[in-house]
Amino acid sequence: MTDRLNLPSDALAVGLAVRTTEVDPLRDRQLAMASAGFYAWDWDMATDHLAWSHDPAPLLGPAGPTGYPDFRFQVHPDSRSAFLAARRAAIEDDVALDLECRLKRTDGETAWLEMRGSVVRDAAGIARRIVGVARDISDLRHRDEALRRAEAIQSTLLACSPDPVALMDHAGRVLEFNPAAQAVFGWDRDEALGRTLAELVIPLEMRSQHAAGLARYIETGRSTTVARQMDTRAVRRDGTPVDIELSIVRVPGENPPIFTVFLRDVTELKQSRSRIEELATRDPLTGLPNRKLLIDRLEQALAGARRDGSLIAVMFLDLDRFQDVNDTLGHQVGDEVIRVTAQRLRAALREGDTVARQGGDEFIILLTNLTAQGHAALVAAKLLAAIGAPCTIEGHEILTSATVGIAVHPADGSDAATLLKNADTALHHAKESGAGGAQFFTRDMNVAAQRRLALETALRRTVQRGEITLFYQPQIDLATGAPIGFEALARWRHPELGLVPPGQFIRIAEETGLIVPLGEQVLRAACIEAARWQRVNGQPMRVAVNVSAHQFRQKSFVDVVRSVLEASGLPATCLDLEITESTLMTQGTDAIAGMHALGDMGVQLTIDDFGTGYASLNYLKRLPIDALKIDQSFVRDLLTDPDDASIVNAIAGLGQSLGLTVMAEGVEDEDQADSLLRYGCTSAQGFHFGVPVPPGQVVPYITMPRHRR
Repeated sequence: MTDRLNLPSDALAVGLAVRTTEVDPLRDRQLAMASAGFYAWDWDMATDHLAWSHDPAPLLGPAGPTGYPDFRFQVHPDSRSAFLAARRAAIEDDVALDLECRLKRTDGETAWLEMRGSVVRDAAGIARRIVGVARDISDLRHRDEALRRAEAIQSTLLACSPDPVALMDHAGRVLEFNPAAQAVFGWDRDEALGRTLAELVIPLEMRSQHAAGLARYIETGRSTTVARQMDTRAVRRDGTPVDIELSIVRVPGENPPIFTVFLRDVTELKQSRSRIEELATRDPLTGLPNRKLLIDRLEQALAGARRDGSLIAVMFLDLDRFQDVNDTLGHQVGDEVIRVTAQRLRAALREGDTVARQGGDEFIILLTNLTAQGHAALVAAKLLAAIGAPCTIEGHEILTSATVGIAVHPADGSDAATLLKNADTALHHAKESGAGGAQFFTRDMNVAAQRRLALETALRRTVQRGEITLFYQPQIDLATGAPIGFEALARWRHPELGLVPPGQFIRIAEETGLIVPLGEQVLRAACIEAARWQRVNGQPMRVAVNVSAHQFRQKSFVDVVRSVLEASGLPATCLDLEITESTLMTQGTDAIAGMHALGDMGVQLTIDDFGTGYASLNYLKRLPIDALKIDQSFVRDLLTDPDDASIVNAIAGLGQSLGLTVMAEGVEDEDQADSLLRYGCTSAQGFHFGVPVPPGQVVPYITMPRHRR
């Protein structure tokens, strides 16, 4: 049982001594104990009655109708065995009672109680009472637990942190060094403790700077060398350098100050960033700057040129007929040619100049600090000479050449975009004028470029709408004068420019890749029309369609031809595909296999413009070629130029010896036709036999008498 008690003076003497000058010393001591949070208690052994110096409700909870239960049962089960053991020891072994125990208050809450007491014995040494003092230490225990929990969390965080972490005092001495720090920097914790952090991780030449920075940081909270976060250079125990991200945070409430130092190893991160930056600004094949980096350097060079008045030249350099290398020797050899070209260009330039790879076989060169425009021409000549030297790759001796377009600041542009555009324009103009050599930009080129762009835009729209029309020129049997077929010729009538020459828009289509959809449209329309002739006329009539190198390189080309023939109903033997001699020489193995597949289908293959290229006799023997078409440049002066006559005679003889049909184009009079027949040509086309006509005039042409044609 628990009750309030006016304790005698001997009981109050246990654990607390208070002096007073008041009239009632006992009351004053009780008040002093209460104000200090202490309770005096007296436990009678005979009755098990526990009395308190003042109301114990703040400690034990509110009393019930019959008072408080037996104190032993108010002790929490977690602490009861320890409490009973301490009480027994005090009674049996005559030792002081001193323990902390957990209480189960009457209101259901828990509290922590600190108890100290002594056993009071009678003259015979029998324990009669236990008297002492107690106080509520719940808040202290909670603070201790919070502190222990914080220390445990901190210890766990330090141990588990993947990044190096250290604690240091105001002098920079290490108070803690976590496992990650030991792993990164190579120092054991016991070795690190007590030494300065700078001594462990900062390079020798930077230590004084960091020490001064730390001192300023401690004094002011700011420093240029030590801050809450900064990137710096560190060093491992073995001297290996390491990049770190350093963060220093002051631990609150500590004076002198203590700091938590985070030392994140960012070496791999920096290397990754550097690699990403390199990938973003460098060409992966050659290691040269890419267009992005070149523009950045060009912008800087322009800023300098505006200050000092110097000249800047931008060059676009394009390898000539590079596609031939890829098609004949493979892309691996082509890549090596690009690498060799890059090395040669780099070696031929000054230290401050830049060569960048635009992509494919095109390079951009930036020349700075020029004093005269002629210097750019000299450099261009030097670059072309370097590229022109033969090189041997995988056993192949390769001769390369290039074409260069040049724009000069300030005459040809005051900003990067204009200079690049004008240099590109000059390159295209040089290509159109004939590959090889260098060409400076002129204002007239802009007009031509704008016209070409307008044509390209209009052509793209025309192809998308399928608005290209076909005309058909008759092909005649020279011996009988009867038509044996028609060549399909694409025509484009522009609403503003009128009839655009085929040579002009076909070239644009090839350069832009439009030739593939355009070629398929022409092939489909020609086959449909030829099938109609056959139905109307009742006899087969061949249609000849020109095919570009781009079409032959398409892996799906054979399937396209097969699909068109099936859809149109035209027999394969009535389709003649014409490919130029130069195109024939640039075909890869896939295209050649496609030619054999077309031959197996029954499609006739003709080499167009024969005599203008460099066709190998071996090619003529190996490929499924059916006919040779003599270029009109040899036919035009056939009657007046002995050399042309000899060439025509030789081509006709070659065709006969190989069992090939020989056709001549560009025939304009009867005398030319007679001479061609005499030389061995079997067929011909030209204005002498008929001009190209729209589809509706083909059947009437076939059926009309020869003299009317």
